[in-house]
Amino acid sequence: MVGTVLECYGRSGNLAIAARWSGDASSPSLAPFRGREIGPGADPRSDRELDGYIRTSLTTAHHPCGTCRMGADPDAIVDASLKLCGVENLRVVDASIVPDLVGGNINATVIMIAEKAADMILGRHAPAPAVLPHNDEAARN
Repeated sequence: MVGTVLECYGRSGNLAIAARWSGDASSPSLAPFRGREIGPGADPRSDRELDGYIRTSLTTAHHPCGTCRMGADPDAIVDASLKLCGVENLRVVDASIVPDLVGGNINATVIMIAEKAADMILGRHAPAPAVLPHNDEAARN
């Protein structure tokens, strides 16, 4: 990820220009919403200093997923039973098999994947679908 961020800044030609551009946040109209600067600091910085700051402080705030394609096609590295293709006795049981981020916290999705993996490993079959009683009054409304 650090390389990607640095490449994006590199395409603009100059990290220092990008850092100075962020100075627009110092406009008086944004004062009620602005706290103290956390980094890299208000002083003009060279590309080298900014590069170092990015490399030491960059983090992600999302949960990585979608790094292990699941399926039956040649590009898939995980099969439908979560087994890593070409490797014996190894399953992928985490967010990497989720093709894209879910709309909420991915924790519940990963727990569901883990529960399903446990059932497959133990040879348990999926339970029959629940049959719910029909509510005629709710259907009429």
